[in-house]
Amino acid sequence: MQGGTGCLLVGQTHKIAAAAQICAPGASVSQRKYVYLHYTLIITASAIRATGGKPTRPALRRPAELTMFGKSYIWRTLVWVARCRHSRGFGIQSPWAYRFVRYVVNEHYPYYAYGPLAAAHPDLTPATRRIMELCFRMANHLQPRTVADFGDSGEAFAHYVKAGCRKASITAHGGAELPPTVDMARFSPSPAMASLYREAASHAGPASTFIVEGIGHDRRARRLWREIMADGRTGVTFDLYYCGLAFFDKKLYKRNYIINF
Repeated sequence: MQGGTGCLLVGQTHKIAAAAQICAPGASVSQRKYVYLHYTLIITASAIRATGGKPTRPALRRPAELTMFGKSYIWRTLVWVARCRHSRGFGIQSPWAYRFVRYVVNEHYPYYAYGPLAAAHPDLTPATRRIMELCFRMANHLQPRTVADFGDSGEAFAHYVKAGCRKASITAHGGAELPPTVDMARFSPSPAMASLYREAASHAGPASTFIVEGIGHDRRARRLWREIMADGRTGVTFDLYYCGLAFFDKKLYKRNYIINF
């Protein structure tokens, strides 16, 4: 990585290492979060000042050094800082989109099902669990009858969706033939993701919603997300950085919203 904010962030990660003694094994979670956030904000602010007040594109790429503390907690904090002005529906004019962002995407209420689901799937990474909980909230909100899973997290997705909508019939990739209409579909990064999306999109109806994980995972994933946003069959799309949401309701004004998830 050459130049730009990203290079500065890599060069200053030793400042975060200076906090290691504070983050000893006996430190509480709140102490760890305070230290990570404090030093990340210092690094981000100095990098922005060095680039004339405007972060450059490389700042959104993940340097390897940023994973050495908190298992990428620092990187997630940087993403949050970069998208903080898109938090909790700020600036969204559409009442429908605002309600969806506030009460589904960014809903922080601890649902009753989170505990048992976490106990049933203890090996999920924090990022994957966050997406699975989003899938639960979306299933609870949309109540889909037919769900197609083209993902790679085993039975977790099916369990989370079923917990949110007991009537949902879930078809796993490689299983039975897709139903005539797919109300909800979920995709994980893979070489075949684009062809799987096109196959599922041919079964989409006005009430269909697709969840596309890893929209910035690589060049192929970014190209597919651009295709989905430009697809004449889709309406509103949401860029959550970790995943994208595409709605096929053409009654909604076609627009892409960037959301701090």
